[in-house]
Parts: sequence; structure tokens; C-alpha cells
Amino acid sequence: FCPARLSSFVGICGMKSLPFILTCLFLFGCASPQLPAVDDHDDIAEVVFRHMCQPEPVEKDVSHNVNPVHEVYFLSFSDSTDPNPEFMRRFSDFKIPVKPISAGVWRGMLIYDKVSDEGGAAFCVEKITMLSQDEAEVEAVIHPEGGLSASGLVYRVSRKSGKWTVISENLKWIC
Repeated sequence: FCPARLSSFVGICGMKSLPFILTCLFLFGCASPQLPAVDDHDDIAEVVFRHMCQPEPVEKDVSHNVNPVHEVYFLSFSDSTDPNPEFMRRFSDFKIPVKPISAGVWRGMLIYDKVSDEGGAAFCVEKITMLSQDEAEVEAVIHPEGGLSASGLVYRVSRKSGKWTVISENLKWIC
């Protein structure tokens, strides 16, 4: 029930239409963007972070890719928010340490571990939009170490047999 929408409908249609309007609101609800359930959000964010953290071969251009020279990975959500500790534990199987963004310090365009001073790469899931119950679009940013190093990507993820997987990746911008 959305009071704001109800008052606009009543104003346009008059009081005689009120039962019809209330029935429509009850049946269809208020249209709003579909947000992922908490579990889905974490599962979707995890599969995208894991996908982004896959290193490229060393011989490739390193200015916009994650590569084996990175010694630590930093994760965040849209407003530089740290993932919660439970979410971070999902990455305990990584060979490279994975830390929340607050464990890093930016010096110029590079990010370093506050404790070890090792150079790393930063990954951010900006926005998750559910397209259906089993498909979502994820906007993300990668900040690999070195030079002009930021890339904005859009990932499409799909759930099959209860497991989320990345099915496509599109580069939106690079700087």
C-alpha cells in the first residue's frame, strides 16, 4: 500500500473509483525496483568479486587488469563500505589476502595495505539490480595497482541449480 500513489489516483479518478484503485493496489502492490534478498545479495556479490579477482597473465597490459603482482585485494560496496566480517570469511580460501577497503590506504592512484605496505587492487560492487528471481545485473569497479587504473564493468549473473555464476561481462568505462 502506497499512500502517495493512492491519493494521486483518487485525485485523478474521483472517489467512485476508490474500490477499484484499492483492489489494484492490493493485487499489484506498489511498483518498485526488485532488490536482492540479503542471502542473494551476498551470494551475487561473492561470485562477482571472485570473478573480478581472477588474475590476467603477467604478459598482458597491467594497467587495467588484475595480475599476479598484486599482493592483497581490498573489497568494498557502493559507498566505500566494508563488507561485514562474515562476508569477508567467504574469501578465506584465496591465496592472496582479501581485506576490507578500510584496511587499505590510497597514495595517489595506488592502494596499499596499512599494515604490510604491500600494493594491492581494490574491487567495489556498486549496485545489484535483480532482473528476475534468477538473474541480476551488477555494476562494479576495479582499481588495479598502477597508472591510470580504474575500470567500470557491468556483469550479468544467473542462478542455475541454486548457484550464481557470471554469464557476461561488459566494460562500460576505463580511465
